[in-house]
Amino acid sequence: MSQFLPSVKCDIPLQDAGVYKLDCECGLSYIGQTKRSIRTRVKEHIADVKHQRSGKSAVCDHILDGPNHYIRFDRPQILAKEHRFLPRMIREAIEIKKHPNFNREGGWVLPPAWDPIINKIKTKPKHTTARPQDIVSSFCIDRTINNN
Repeated sequence: MSQFLPSVKCDIPLQDAGVYKLDCECGLSYIGQTKRSIRTRVKEHIADVKHQRSGKSAVCDHILDGPNHYIRFDRPQILAKEHRFLPRMIREAIEIKKHPNFNREGGWVLPPAWDPIINKIKTKPKHTTARPQDIVSSFCIDRTINNN
């Protein structure tokens, strides 16, 4: 019977490596990536703020920048679960371009050929269907339909 049940760890949020987002009350976000668990990385951000390690942390810099900054450490968002290095770095770079952020670096530099896809992702309304959508494929399909 246990062979047919998923592992309990599968449903525990923040246990995987991947790309994540921390929102600030000012409307900006921090986009990060980690090969360890996202939970561990968020705890490190909290420790950086607690010990005021501003040179080490863009999150700490942002909080110290003014009184209107409150980072929602209690609500980290998983943008992508990814253990492989290159796909994780590319996804982080895409997410940094998609969201208004206070990251110190823009992540990996993506070629300009990615710009139309990223702009399409930014402007595309969120789907309300339960089925997950592959954004890159849907962009290509939309482009094919519009060109015909």
